[in-house]
This record gives sequence, C-alpha cells and structure tokens, in this order.
Amino acid sequence: MDVVLIDDFIDPYHHLQLLESRVQKEADEKANEKREHQEVERLKVKVQKLRAKKAWLEQQLKQQHAKVLTDLDGDDNSLPDMGPQELVQLVAETQKKKFEELIQAYRLTGITVTTPEPDITRVCWDTAHKGTLCEPYYMEIQHKETLRILRHSLPYFVPLETVSQTLLNTDFKKFVASMSEYLAAYVNRRQEIVMLQEKYSDILIGEVESSHAADFVQFQLKLQPESEQIVEAKLTYEQLTDILPTKVRIKVLLGNSANASDVIVNTQDIKHYKECFHSMELTKAVGEIID
Repeated sequence: MDVVLIDDFIDPYHHLQLLESRVQKEADEKANEKREHQEVERLKVKVQKLRAKKAWLEQQLKQQHAKVLTDLDGDDNSLPDMGPQELVQLVAETQKKKFEELIQAYRLTGITVTTPEPDITRVCWDTAHKGTLCEPYYMEIQHKETLRILRHSLPYFVPLETVSQTLLNTDFKKFVASMSEYLAAYVNRRQEIVMLQEKYSDILIGEVESSHAADFVQFQLKLQPESEQIVEAKLTYEQLTDILPTKVRIKVLLGNSANASDVIVNTQDIKHYKECFHSMELTKAVGEIID
C-alpha cells in the first residue's frame, strides 16, 4: 500500500488562485505599460505644440521689434536674421539714438528732452497762455527693452495710461505730442477762467464754477447795470484736448424787481451768445457779447 505525504499534495483550488494572481499581475503590468506609452505620446504632442508656439512667439517678437525699429528709423528694410535677445538689444540701441536726436528737435517746441542717466529720459513740457509762461510738467521714462514711465507731475485727469499703452513703445514722438496737446488745452481753459474773473469781475454775479480739468464752466453775467436780465452760461468741453466748448447752454434769468416781469427775452440774443462761445475762447466771447 502506497503512502501519500501531505506536503506532496497540491490543492487544485489553491493552484487556481496562483494562476489567477499571475494572470492579474501580467494584466496590470500591460495596463501600466499602455498608460505609460499613452502618457509619453501625449507629452510628445505637447512638446511639439510648445515648440510651435515658441517659434510663433519668436516670429511675433521679431515682427514687433521690426515695427518699432521702422517707426524709430523710418527704414522699411527687413531685419537681419537674429535671435530675440539680439533684437531686443538692437531696439534699445535704436531708441537711445532716437532720443538723442529728439533732444535738439523738441527744444524748439516748448518741450525739453534730457537724459540725466544712461537709461533715463526726462521730458519737460513748458506751458504758456497768451505769451505768459505757466507751470512746467515733468515725466521720467526708463528705456531698456521697453519704455516705462517712472514718475511724472501731469494732472490726474490726463489719460496718461491709455495714451502710453497705445503710443509710448510704438511712436514716442506722437506720445510726447499727445501729452503736450492735453496740457496746452488744459492750461488754456484754466487761464481763460482766471482771466474771466479778473477782467469781467464787474459784471460777474457770484463765483465762476468749474471742474478740476476746466472742462466744465458755469457762470452768470449781468450785461447791463440797468437791465433785469442775468445771463447764465454753462460750457462743456467733451474732449480734454478742446479749447472751445462743444456744448453751450444759455439761460436768461430775470431779477426780482417789479419791472422784471416786463422784460422780454430776445431769442436772437441767446443765439448770438451761443455762437460766440462756440467760436471764440472764453474771454473773447464775453467781450464780444457785451460790446
């Protein structure tokens, strides 16, 4: 009779479990390999896209710098083949050269451009009204890869941010000229109000009211001492570069005396007042009205 040892006996159920475990392990390894392969392919595609985007950005950078150089030099010739860093350096050198040329040109227009430091440009706008000098305004600009405003003394209502985003790094001449236009118009409107108060204080009723930017003015005039009529004018300058009002409202107020109700408002006079304010600076218009 044969004797069967326990150790030699293999349980079929246990053997099946071992096989299933081995199969599952192999399946998991294949699944991991597949996922790794898919991840590698995804990364390859991403790298290709990033390389294409890099090439596009370099091309855009070159075109932008070419435009800046063309605006500065007026030369439409194509740029030599060079890398982004070389282009940046070329633009910076061209801008510096252009600034030096502008220093002499602006001195003749009430605008002074100086370079107190190698990478700093200071612009000074001298303002005047009817031959009388008024206050100057300053701005310091840093010029490296791009131009950046460091500090300035311009009034808060001048749209500096909007204009600088559009012109500062694309057309410096136009930027400086645009700021000059805003400042000149503001000083003109403000000084006209000052002159009105000084020259026609005898016919002004009360104070002249105006906005900080002097783009809105309101005042009352008694044109004739014996008349009961008081002319109220409201002038609006829609653009901060305007020196003549775009909107004029005229209202004739009557006094409180017993004869006030007998005063007849002449519509032709009102039309004439509006025409004067629309076509003349403030003090000249008032002078024309009272003559």
